[in-house]
Amino acid sequence: MRHHPTFSLAFLLAIAGVASLNSDGLSAQKGNASNAAKERKDDAKVQNERQDINEAEKKIQASLKELRAAELEAKKSAEAFTNSSKAKNEVVERLEKSLGEKLGLPKASEAQRAAQLAYDEASKPWLEAMKKDPQYLPAIDKATRAASILKSVAAESQPDDSLRQQQTQAASDMAEWRSTVSSYLSSISQLNPAREKLASAQSKLAGLRSQLKQQVESHPDLNASERKRIQAKEASEKDEQQVAMLRRRAASEQGKLLAEKSQLAKAIAQDKQNDGKNKNNNQKKNDNKK
Repeated sequence: MRHHPTFSLAFLLAIAGVASLNSDGLSAQKGNASNAAKERKDDAKVQNERQDINEAEKKIQASLKELRAAELEAKKSAEAFTNSSKAKNEVVERLEKSLGEKLGLPKASEAQRAAQLAYDEASKPWLEAMKKDPQYLPAIDKATRAASILKSVAAESQPDDSLRQQQTQAASDMAEWRSTVSSYLSSISQLNPAREKLASAQSKLAGLRSQLKQQVESHPDLNASERKRIQAKEASEKDEQQVAMLRRRAASEQGKLLAEKSQLAKAIAQDKQNDGKNKNNNQKKNDNKK
């Protein structure tokens, strides 16, 4: 019969303790390796987010630089358009003066003014008689009140709604009064000679103005000026569109930068949170070893 060796209780407990220490050591090593891997992963994520932010900031700086250059070009093209419009107006004024003189427009204008003065002078006695005619007294009083209202409203820098309504009515009353006067004077046959001269002068002046307009609009100088104005306008509009596009792009990139910063903040917070967990785990393991 074989005899097995007998071991004391103390020896068996010592062996179990060694085994337990070896098992805890292996677990601790595995846990430390896992924690280190997590920390490296967290650090790499934070680093990547920082790089993304740097790239986003570079893009924004480049976009802003391009935007400022585009805004400068847009300002120049807008000024060029304004200058081309002024140049066109100057051409129109020059042509109206030179061509108008050739057509005899200044003399026709002077003849029309003289005929109007003659007609007004001839009408004065008849207007005085009209004012004394009882038939027209209500219309005269109405026109007088309307003129006073219009004068009062004109003196107001910011007329209220009530004054505006009065102004509208007063303007209508004055138009009615002018029509009444015109009809009255038209009925006076003694004014026919002066009236006919005035009508003739007005007709001649209107005809010359119509000719002048046609000659000015078809003149090569005006056509060339108008082409330059249109080109300047198109260039200005194109530059404004470019500025608008670059502003939208810069705003979009700014939004992306804010998103990247938010991601970085989250990555940093996650890294700190994991670091805290690792420290707690290590502390617990140290406590268990004790």
